[in-house]
Amino acid sequence: MGTAVRDSVAAQTRSHGAGVVRLLLLNLPDPTTWTVAHLTNRTKLALAGSPYPSVPALLADSRRKAVDSLARRHAGDLSSVRDRAAFEALALAVRQEAAETMARVVTTAAEILTAWGDARQAVVVLPESPARADMTGQLNDLVFLNFISATPDPWYQRMGRWMRAAQVRAEGLLANPGRDARGMTDLDPLLEAYDALCAAQPPGPLPPEVEEIGFLIEELRIQLFAQRLQTHIPVSTKKVRTAIARLSR
Repeated sequence: MGTAVRDSVAAQTRSHGAGVVRLLLLNLPDPTTWTVAHLTNRTKLALAGSPYPSVPALLADSRRKAVDSLARRHAGDLSSVRDRAAFEALALAVRQEAAETMARVVTTAAEILTAWGDARQAVVVLPESPARADMTGQLNDLVFLNFISATPDPWYQRMGRWMRAAQVRAEGLLANPGRDARGMTDLDPLLEAYDALCAAQPPGPLPPEVEEIGFLIEELRIQLFAQRLQTHIPVSTKKVRTAIARLSR
C-alpha cells in the first residue's frame, strides 16, 4: 500500500480517520439486509427518489455514514486508533450498534428526500426570479450524490427542517414578495462572502469550521424566510458575518 503525504496536520488527521472508517467497513458485517427488512414501505418508497444511481448505492452510503458516526462518537477524530488493539476495541463497539444506527440513518434519509421532493415541487412552479434561483441552488447544494455520508452530525438530522423551510418560503413568496426580497438583501452579501471563503480553501474537503458556517447559513434561512419553523440554534446575520470574518483573516 502506498504512502500519502499530507500538507497539514488537519489533512493528515482527516486522511487517517477516513482510512480507519474504510477498514471498519471492510472488516465489520454488513447490516444492510437487516436494515432493509426493518424499514416501512413508506420509507422504502421515499428512497427511490434521490440523486443516487440506485437504492443499493444509497444504502451503501448510509452504512458508511452509520459506521463513521459511531466510530467518531467512540473515538473522536480517530487519531488515537493507531494499533491493532485500538482498532479491534473500536470495531467491537461499532459492531454492537451498527445495524440500529444504519436503520436510523436510512429513515432520516427518507424523511429528507420526502421533504426535498416537496420543496422542489413548490419551487419549480415559481416564476423565474432571484428567489427561485436561490432556492434551486440551495436544494441542489444540500441533496446530491453521497450527501448522506458527506453531511456531518448533528446537521444531518436537521436537513428535513431545511427542506420544509424552503417549501414554506416558496409558498409564501407569491403572497409576500417584499418580505422575501428583504430577506435576500440580508442573505446575498453573506452568500458572496462565504463563497469567497470556500474558494480560498485548499483543494479537498472543506475544513469543518468552514463547513459549519454553511450549515449556520441554512439555519439563518429559516430565521429569514420561515420563522414559524424555528431554528435549532440562535442565529443572526451578525453571527454568520462574524464567523466568516474570523476565518477570512
